Amino acid sequence: MIPWADAVAGPADSAYKAVTQGWWATGSFVGSFLGALLAGWLGRRLSYLLISVGAAATTLAMFGLTQPLEPSFHPTVCLQGFVSTLFFGWLAVYLPAVFPLEVRAAGSGLAYNARRFVTAAGVLAAGSLFAALGGDYPRVGMLCSLVYALGIVAIWFTPDCPRTVDQGLARSRRCG
Repeated sequence: MIPWADAVAGPADSAYKAVTQGWWATGSFVGSFLGALLAGWLGRRLSYLLISVGAAATTLAMFGLTQPLEPSFHPTVCLQGFVSTLFFGWLAVYLPAVFPLEVRAAGSGLAYNARRFVTAAGVLAAGSLFAALGGDYPRVGMLCSLVYALGIVAIWFTPDCPRTVDQGLARSRRCG
C-alpha cells in the first residue's frame, strides 16, 4: 500500500506516502493490543479464524474498492492495519499454551519469529510478482491478500486450547 500510495500521489504530494504509513500505524497500534483480548473473549481458534477472514477482507477492500487519493483510502488503510495486526496479540496468548512448560519460551520464540523468514522470502519475491503482473499494485495486493486464506485453513489443524491460561501448575500440561 505504501509504494502504491507513493506512485499514485507522485511528486506533487511527496508527504502522501508518510501520511498513509501513519494511518496504517495508527490502526496497527490499536490492533496489536486488542488481539489478546479477542482471543480471550471468543476463544483462540474462533478469534484466529475471524482475524484471518477480516484481514483478507480488509486487504481485498483496500486494493479492490478504494485507491490512493480517494477519501476512503486512509480509513481503509487504518482498518487494514488494525485487523492485520490483531495476530500479534493473539500469538502472545496462543503460543505459550501450545508448548510444555519446560520449552515454553523457546518454542514460543521460535514459532513467533519463524514467520520473519517467510516474510523475508515474500519481500524478495514481491519484485518478481510485481513485474509478472505488469506493475499493477492493486492486482499484486489482492493476490497477496490470499495469504490470509492460509490462516483460515490452518487454524483447523492446530490444537484447540482452553480459554483459561495455563499458569504452569502442571509442568507438562499444554493445550490439545
